[in-house]
Amino acid sequence: MTKKDQEQTIIDLLNGIIQEEDKRVSASYPQNDAFIKKIILFELIRSFDSFFVFSKKNEDIVYYYEFGLNRALGLLYGKHTKEAGYPFGPSDKRSWDYANSIIQHCGRIEFCRRIIEFIKADKVSPLLYVSALMRLFTLLFFISFSIFLRVNWAI
Repeated sequence: MTKKDQEQTIIDLLNGIIQEEDKRVSASYPQNDAFIKKIILFELIRSFDSFFVFSKKNEDIVYYYEFGLNRALGLLYGKHTKEAGYPFGPSDKRSWDYANSIIQHCGRIEFCRRIIEFIKADKVSPLLYVSALMRLFTLLFFISFSIFLRVNWAI
């Protein structure tokens, strides 16, 4: 077996494990109860929000929350959401990428808002103040990028 074959075998095994985990999560959701799915939707969003506002976090968990929300929603609602009672329409890669970018962009905006409030309250050290300013300047780039999104998405 060549090195490339070994790598492909490992990739196939990992993809199989990922598919099985997706199935386990999907099976934990109610399949035919739109009301309960809406409750779960609100809980997913509340969990996402609460985690970032109230919990002490480590880097791995932050990463999982940042990139896991859309996956959790996708497993909850699946690809076929045209049935009555579902709050979302079908998704494609473009809309998923857009949602991820919006969540991250909103996170940057809120971070900067909080830093501004800390600066106003005189609760930020000079080093953090410099870091905050750098993030604010970075945010300006993302705001200009959002103009690009508006033009391309006609929002």
